[in-house]
Parts: sequence; C-alpha cells; structure tokens
Amino acid sequence: MGLIRTAVRRFGRRRALTVPFALRVSFAYCAGLFVVGLVSATIYVATTQRQIDRQTNAETRQLARTVSEALRNSLFVESEATLRGRAEAIADLLTFAVSERSAEGTQGIELRSYLTSQEISETGYFYAIDTNGIVTSHPFEELVGTSVADEDVFAQISSSSEGFIAYDWANPGEVDPREKIAYSVFVPALGLYVAASDYVQTIPGRLAPGRIDAMLDSLVSELVPGVSAWSLGGAREVASSGTDAALQAIEESRASDVLDSSLSRQFIVARTAMSDLGLEVGIAVDRTFHDDFNSFLLPTSFAGLILSFGVVVLISRTIAKRIAAPLSWLNDRVVRESGMNWKSDRHTAAPNVARLVLDQLRLLTRLSSETDRRQRVEEHLIISETAFNQAGEGICVTDESGTILRVNPAFERITGCTTAEVIGQNPRILKSTRHTPEFYEELWRSITTNGRWSGEIWNKRRDGTEYPQLLTIERTEPDEAGNRSYVAVFHDLTELREISDRLIHAETHDSLTGLPNKAYLSVSLRESIRRASRTKSTLGLLFLDIDQFKDVNESYGHDAGDRLLQWVAARIEYQLRGDDIAFRFGDDEFAILLHDVKSVEQLPSIARRMLAAVHEPYSIHGNTIRPSVSVGISTYPESGNDASELMSSADAALTAAKASGRNEFRIHDPYMNRAAHRRLHMQAAIGGAMHRREINPVYQPIFDLRTNRVVGAEALARWTNGDVVVPPGDFLPFIEETSSITNLDLWILESALSGIAESELLPEDFYVSVNAAPIDLTTPGFAERLIATIKESPCDPARLRVEITETAAIRDFETARQTVREIAEAGVGIYLDDFGEGYSSIRYLREFAVDAVKLDRAYVEAVGESDAARSLVRGFVELVHGIGGLTVIEGVESERQTRFLVSCGADMAQGYFFGRPANINELEDYFVPAGKGNEESVVQKRR
Repeated sequence: MGLIRTAVRRFGRRRALTVPFALRVSFAYCAGLFVVGLVSATIYVATTQRQIDRQTNAETRQLARTVSEALRNSLFVESEATLRGRAEAIADLLTFAVSERSAEGTQGIELRSYLTSQEISETGYFYAIDTNGIVTSHPFEELVGTSVADEDVFAQISSSSEGFIAYDWANPGEVDPREKIAYSVFVPALGLYVAASDYVQTIPGRLAPGRIDAMLDSLVSELVPGVSAWSLGGAREVASSGTDAALQAIEESRASDVLDSSLSRQFIVARTAMSDLGLEVGIAVDRTFHDDFNSFLLPTSFAGLILSFGVVVLISRTIAKRIAAPLSWLNDRVVRESGMNWKSDRHTAAPNVARLVLDQLRLLTRLSSETDRRQRVEEHLIISETAFNQAGEGICVTDESGTILRVNPAFERITGCTTAEVIGQNPRILKSTRHTPEFYEELWRSITTNGRWSGEIWNKRRDGTEYPQLLTIERTEPDEAGNRSYVAVFHDLTELREISDRLIHAETHDSLTGLPNKAYLSVSLRESIRRASRTKSTLGLLFLDIDQFKDVNESYGHDAGDRLLQWVAARIEYQLRGDDIAFRFGDDEFAILLHDVKSVEQLPSIARRMLAAVHEPYSIHGNTIRPSVSVGISTYPESGNDASELMSSADAALTAAKASGRNEFRIHDPYMNRAAHRRLHMQAAIGGAMHRREINPVYQPIFDLRTNRVVGAEALARWTNGDVVVPPGDFLPFIEETSSITNLDLWILESALSGIAESELLPEDFYVSVNAAPIDLTTPGFAERLIATIKESPCDPARLRVEITETAAIRDFETARQTVREIAEAGVGIYLDDFGEGYSSIRYLREFAVDAVKLDRAYVEAVGESDAARSLVRGFVELVHGIGGLTVIEGVESERQTRFLVSCGADMAQGYFFGRPANINELEDYFVPAGKGNEESVVQKRR
C-alpha cells in the first residue's frame, strides 16, 4: 500500500498519469480484492451450510421423537378416557344395586357373571379385588378367591380410592407378563376395588381404521408445509401425508434399516420405534422446508457476503480515488470548462443482521406456542368426541329452552329413536306416566338451584315401553353470548333391575318348590302382626313337618325326596284360601300363614284339610306311598305378640304333634313352651355331661335259669352328677331322637368292652349287651362306627350283644335290617328288646334273624295274678323256641316269678331278684370262688 501511495503522489504531482492507465491499475487492484472477498464469503457460506445440515438433521430426529411421543400420549389419553368412563359407570351401577338389595346379594353369582361378561375390547376386561387383596371377580375363574395382596397391582390400587394404574401382568397359561393399564374405582358399599383394564400393546389395534392416520395428520398439520409422517405396526403400513417423492424416500429409508437417513437429496428421513405399542413412527422433511425453517442462519451468511462486497468496494474506491487524483483535477477542469454537472451518489445496503436473527427467533417462538396450543385443543376435542360417541351411557344435549341439539349413539340404542327423529324435539317426547307433576317440579327446582339433578327415573322408548334410568342432568356455564346448555347422561337400568329382581326372588324364595322361604316368612309375619294389631284380627301360623321324610331320601334317593317336596308344596298351595301364604320353612318343613281367622275353632278343620291333602297316595319309582305330615298351630295374639313368639309356639305344638304319632296336629298351649324349654335345657346339660364323662355304664346281671349262674350283663347308662345319680328315664328321652344318643351308645359300648377285657375274674364266655336306639339303626354309617369301635378293643366280638327294638324297624325296615345284618356279620349277637311293647310282629323275628328275644317286664309283673299273663309268657317261650331263639325275661323281682319261668322253659332272666345294676368291680363279685366247705353260689347269697 505504501508503494502505491508513493506512485500516486509522484504521478499526481507531475500530472503525468494518463486516464486509461489509472483506470486499469485501479480496476485490477479492486478486482483482486473482490476475488479475495468472494472466496472468503464462499467459504463462510459453505461452513454455515454444513452447520445448517447438522442442525436440520438433529431437528428432524427431535421432530420424529416429538411426533412419536405426542402420538403415544394421544393413544394413551384416548384409551384411558375409555377405561375411566367404563370403570366409573360400572361402579355407579354396583352402588345403585346395593341400594336395591343387600350387599351379600350384590356379590352373588349373577352379578359376578354380569361383571365378567362386560368386555372393554377383545382383550380388555373388568375385575374386582376386596380390601384384603382377594380377587372376587375375574374372567379367569382360577384366579377368583386367590390373593394378590403382595402384587404390585394391589399396592397401586389400594394406595388411592380412584385413579389410573400401570403394571405388568400374566394370566394363567401366559408365560411372560405384559404391560397393562387400568382405571380402578373403590365401591365403599361393597368394600371392593373395581377396575377396567386392558393391555398396552393392544391399544393401536382397538382404534377404528384410519384413526392413527387422523392423529398423525392432526399432529403434523400445524407444522409448516413439507413434513410427511407415517406409522408402521405389524401389517399396518400407512402414510398419513406426503408426496410420491416423500413416500419413495420413506421406502428407501426402510430398506436401509437405519433410524436416521439422508438417502434422498430432496428429503431428510427420521424413524422412532415404540416397542411397547408395536408401532414405529417416522417423518420425512423436505430440505427446502429446512432452508426456510433455518432462515435465521441463512440471512447471516448472505449478510456476511454483502458486507464483504461492500468493504471491497469502499477500499477499491478509495484506492482508485488516490490513483486517479489527476483525473479528478482534469474532471473538475472539464466540468468547469464545459459547464456540465455530474454527480455520483453512493448507496450502502448493510442489513441489520442482529435484528434479522431476533425477528426470526420471535417468529419461531410464536409458531411453536401456537402449535402447542392448537395441539392441546385438538387432543381435548378428540377425547371429548371419542367419549361422547363411545360412551355406554346415553347422552342428550339441549339448549336453554329444552330443544335437543345433539345425542350420541348410545342414546339411539337405548331409546330406539334416531338422531334425525329427536333433533329439534323436547325430551318430553320420552316422558313416562309413572311420575307425578310434583316429581318433575322438584327435579327442575334442584337444577335451577344447584345446577344439577341425579337419581332414578322412568322414561319410555320409541315403542312406548317404559323402563328405569339412572339419570344425571347438569347445567353448563354461560358461553360468550350468555347462552346455557343442559347435558343429560343416563344409563338403562332394565338389565340390572331384572338381575336385582331375580336376586331378591332368590333371597326370599325356595329354589326347589318356588314357595317363599324362612326369611320371607319372618318379614311377612311381622307385617301381618302389625296389620292384625291395627284391625284387632286373629292370625294363624301352621308348621308342617313331613313324617319319616328321611326314610324316603335314604330308600329312594334325594331326587325322589325333592320330587316329594314339590308334590307336597303343590298340595298345600292348592288348599290355601285367598290371602293365606305357604312357605318352605326348612328341609322337610313348611309353614302356612293364615290371615283373617274368624275364630280358633276354625283352625282344626283347616289342619285336617291339610292332613288329608298330603295323605293322598303318591308314587315313587313304581311304589305307592301315602305321605303324612305333623302339624303344629299357634295363633296371634293368644300364642304370642311378636313373630319370634308365634314361631316358637308353633314349633312347640309341632313337637307335641310328632310325639303323639304321625298324621296328627296340635294347637299350642302354654305347657308346650315349658316342655320345649325344659327339653332344650336338658339337651344342653346332657351335652356337657357327656363331654365331662359324667355318663358311664353300669351292668345289670343276666342269669341263666338252666345253669343257675350269671352268664352276662346289660350295660346301662347312668349319669352321676357329683353325689346325685340321675335316673335314665330323666335324661334319655330328651336325646333319644337326636344324634347325641348315637354318640352316647357308642361311648357305652367302648367303655363296656374295655371293662370286660380288662377284668381278670369275668369268665371268657361272659358277654355284655348294649342298647342301640332306633335312630342308630337308621343313621347312615352307624354299623361302620360300631364295628370300628369293636376292632379297636381287645375284646372278642363274640362277647358282645346288641339290643334293638321294634321301633327302628317300623321307621325304616330296610335300612334297619341292613344295619343289623352288617353288625351280625361282624360276629356280634343280636337281641330283640321290649318284645310285646309295640307291634310284636313275628316278621321282625324272622327278618332280623335275632339270637334272643327279651320279653317286656309288664308281662312278668302279672304272672302271679293272671292266668292270661301266664299263658302269654308260655306262648312267648314256645314261639321263640320254635324259631330257634333264646328267651330273656326282664323285670324278675321274686323267687315265685323265677320258679314259674323255670317251669315254662325260659332260658335267661334279669331283674332286681338277681342283682341291681352295678359297676364292673361289683360285677366281679359274682365270680369270686366260694369259701372252703361252702358250696353256696354268690347268686344264692344275693337272693
């Protein structure tokens, strides 16, 4: 530069520089500087472009991830909205059901079936868990009743009363757990968590065709043009937007199997995988879009180029001016000489780079904020629209005047009315006739005051049928114009009401006969007593028990017993008067509630009519039987003032009727209650005595009249309470018809066997006999228990005799005969006790193949005074000997009676003449050897 300035000064002073030469030097120098500046600007632009490329690639990847995450959120939001709506609807229905019936009925089988039958999708379902973590309802039956208290799902559900949960779960038969989402609601009335659940991987497959496409369109529509998006999942391959060139770039990127690619000159492609949803989301961005998108960088590079060019021009002009100074003098002379005026204006165009960058950043910020806002609005609209169309409840929107503006598909399905038929109409077209005007006035008063009304209401369908709804009406806030709307949401309760009615009927009626059950009897009886108290009328309560019904079950099977119960129920119902009600009170017990009884004298005729109706012939498996019932009757107010007293009195009368025989009735009197209380008290006392082993055997000797020695003993139960001995007649009758008598008989047997086995003085042929109550021989399994007791004892079965009575055979001949046969086959002897007290049927002697027959004591007492009695005893001995049996005469108390029995040929005898009942140690005294020179037997001494 210094050399040039020197040359310019020299030539300028000498005025020796010509114009062409100056111009050439000036322009050559300027051109060189311009080239240097242009190269520098080009390098700068290239560097900037590479930065832009890296920036656009990073932005494209980030955009793909953003679109992917937004799509995921949209899918989850839409799915969660469905789950929440279904869960809350089911919870409302269950809560409503509880208000209609007991919680125990709500958890019945039909409601569990209803809950598990509700599908959310092909894989989604409902389940219920109680507060202890026990699964109470689940489509997989093997999970019902199991505990999930230690599982993550219960920890999340129990942490809050309502909300979304996410967990991994594997149902029975599934190897690997899968990710699930669910919405749980706690139903306080049931103490249950009810959850609507579905698998995450199935979310895309549940959407309607084209739904993901629409979501992608919505997500990228707010971006500047040039962005294409697509989704892949299994067989799904869709492009939601883009040109053919974009699709080609997408295919090339897929073929390369890379997530970020720039295979196309025109497009930049990025892909993001969502493995949990089985989807892959990608975008293709036009490069020209990125140039615009990154315009805040490009102007900077061009501004630098312009700035460099301007600097070169200024330097060149300064140098040219110095070099061409002589020309300036010449120019000035020319201008002055010629009178010409020529001006040169300089124009500088230096852009404000900083301002340009800031403007671009502000533009992008506004664009991003607006895009986010519109995206959120779009998501809310999508959720609202989805919930509106897919809701299981009917939805109706009206304006402030009540004109219907919009309804959803569920409204059409429930009411049967199409959208076109109801738009512009008033909801009154679906009004039922079941509510009064006051009901609707209160409804609108609640809406006006509180902005809301909720409750059960009856409306009608298009065909005119009326049905119950669970309805909620809410008033919206005023819009910008001040207008309000009303939104009504309702659920059809028809199916739930039918389930409720069936459950209530099942809770109050017997499933076999269809009659009301015991629970319904209590309710009806209380209501009838209140009504009778107001009207001063009389009620009658009849308890009916089928005689020997157990024999029918055991002889012909329970199916035959069920058919007999149905037949008896039908016969009883047929005899009812208009207002009377029949109930099945228990297994074989029925009850009849008689209203408006004119007088107590009317009751016997009603009872006899019932007895006659049931006593009609009935055929079972080709066998004709004539069933009978025992009837106990109580009356209000004579027998009691409340339901409990009436039922207790009728039961006491029934017990008295059964004690008097079959096919009988008894009307309650106060003594029956006292006897019933005494019976219950005695049964409880006997149970305690048996538990404390206060009831034990004593032994009454059996004397052989032929050999003049004791050959055995009868084991008799004695209750010793401290120093007090309770006679058998004071306690045995209270338990002889219960299972307690069986336990007592087996205990006496076990004690007797142990006693004679442990005794060293009793002879080896000495035997002991034990009594078997009539109920023992007709109780299933008695023979097995008796034989097992014998086998556990060291005593030989041949030293045991079992005494039976005719009563058992009368009750159930076949069962009693089979039981006796099994006992006899075990090597035990069979004695028939109390012969002559009942029917004294010779058939029993033959059919039961008894070893000995015991004559009742009543016949022995009269032999000293009556020839007829003596003849009967002789006939008895000859009869038993005739069938090959032995005779045992009971109640012998004198030597005269003994001599008579010996003369008759009787085999054995027992009574106080031979010895009173004694314990095992006293029994051994009969077998102590006599003293030296004393040949008198112990028996003779005791006489």
